[in-house]
Amino acid sequence: MMYDIAATIGISALAGALAYLGLSPRMAEIIYLPALFEPHKFPRGNWDMSWLDQKQGFRDVSFPTANGAKLHGWYFRVPLASATLLVHHGNTGNVADLVVLISLLLKTGVNILVYDYRGYGKSESNPSTARICEDGIAAYDWLAKEYPDMPILLYGESLGGAVACYVAERRPTSALILQSAFFEMRRIAKETYAFFAMWPPSLFQQPYLNNARVLAKLACPVLLLHGAKDAEVNPAHSRDMFQVSHSEKKLVILPNTAHTEIDQNDSELFLASVTDFISRLDIDASKVVAAEQR
Repeated sequence: MMYDIAATIGISALAGALAYLGLSPRMAEIIYLPALFEPHKFPRGNWDMSWLDQKQGFRDVSFPTANGAKLHGWYFRVPLASATLLVHHGNTGNVADLVVLISLLLKTGVNILVYDYRGYGKSESNPSTARICEDGIAAYDWLAKEYPDMPILLYGESLGGAVACYVAERRPTSALILQSAFFEMRRIAKETYAFFAMWPPSLFQQPYLNNARVLAKLACPVLLLHGAKDAEVNPAHSRDMFQVSHSEKKLVILPNTAHTEIDQNDSELFLASVTDFISRLDIDASKVVAAEQR
């Protein structure tokens, strides 16, 4: 009798442990993909380029990932640009939904490459945590190969902030700009759905997205931007990342902005903050001249 009870308890405990592990974000990532990624496939979005100032050089580009999947992006070249800003967007939409952000960033005087992760826009395949990080590396490597003398700055919006941090840890960058980014994955996950608190970071999707850890050891200048009205990622995430960063840094809270779309009333503050940040960077002028001559 006692043996039967012990066996039942043991089996129940084993089943519970297997369920705990099996339903974790790391082991059952496919279950949580719809909550993490909301891609808009072409033709959804504003693909009409009539908004673009024709004085700005524009290229519709594509480049491969390490495993051969083709990614799509837009490259904007600005005369006498001091650097190129590589933009990693958030978990929703595609490049064609970023018209407001692109228009503002073009006014800062830098070139821009904005691209879609796998499964977004015109890019092939489907997204995952590992894949969007690989896609960020692929975009950087294409840019570095195509324009080898032009300094690269990284810009990450929301989930794209984690991609930007992933790239910054693995590739040289002159600066990092994060907009509406989260501190680390487990913190934002449990703030969104409380049950995620049951799992430690090791049981979340890999690579584990921990922006704070990257910022704590990153040496390049960092600009943190966050909307005061952000209901998806609390501005406390950016405030806490600002505290852990040991590099030259600046935090700007946009008083009228929610999560990602820059509110019209904050456009001047946003533009002034980004422009001033970039203007203060120590960028090798000789490399910029060489790149402009290509």
